[in-house]
Amino acid sequence: MEKALPVEPWMTEPWVMGPWDRAPWMRRKRLRRVQEVVERTVRSRYPGTDFPAVTVHADYDFEGDPILRVQIVYRGDGEEIGDDLGLGVKLVGALIEPLAAIEETAFIIPRFRSAEDPPFRS
Repeated sequence: MEKALPVEPWMTEPWVMGPWDRAPWMRRKRLRRVQEVVERTVRSRYPGTDFPAVTVHADYDFEGDPILRVQIVYRGDGEEIGDDLGLGVKLVGALIEPLAAIEETAFIIPRFRSAEDPPFRS
């Protein structure tokens, strides 16, 4: 009988920091600064939506390039967000300038999730 792999909190709860937050190109202080910029941009772009969590994780893509995994958790019906399939693209566009102002050039991968949804499992 095969032994089950351990399940870490970051595997099932995406707002919990995982091992990718130890990416050497992103120091904790810098990650907090990026987090502040992203959160401020998201909240100002959608002022009528309640966001209990906006998190940023430093990671690498499949080619080894630095990326920022941004998870936006919203509460309620998300009426302001709606069913806009281009939402992520629009947010990436809105984040480019504020992140460039603090000299952050990592590619942004946004993910919107309702607070009522079950935890993400991969």
